[in-house]
Amino acid sequence: KSSISIKNVTKFISHMMPCIEIVGYRQKTKGIKYLGDLASDFGANIKFLVGTKKKFKKLNFGNLKTNIKNSSKGVSVDGNTGSVYISPLNSLKFVLNELKKDKVLLKSNFYVFTGSTVGVVPLVKKGVYSAQINKLGRVSSKIS
Repeated sequence: KSSISIKNVTKFISHMMPCIEIVGYRQKTKGIKYLGDLASDFGANIKFLVGTKKKFKKLNFGNLKTNIKNSSKGVSVDGNTGSVYISPLNSLKFVLNELKKDKVLLKSNFYVFTGSTVGVVPLVKKGVYSAQINKLGRVSSKIS
């Protein structure tokens, strides 16, 4: 019932994990024209590949190096968790406050994916896809 802030948002987190978001369709946009463009996800998610779930601990989430690879295409893209609304914790705070404002009641066990830290890598029919967030872990999947 109290306000959710950056200082108290961590008490709502039990676990954390890296994941790969598989997007089946992506709109082509030409710049940001409206505030809604910033808040919209321009993809239709097909699946999330999640890594090992581990107990939450406080890290500097605004500055963790990330990488996603498509081994079969030889594509590797680096990133940083700071590209997610300054920090994934800011994104989580935003989501929780919006749910609270919309009077959405949540059960005690739910997942929040806070956003992409790297660019897109192409998905081909076969290959190994892996992603890593330093200090958090890695996730990989072989598609055959």
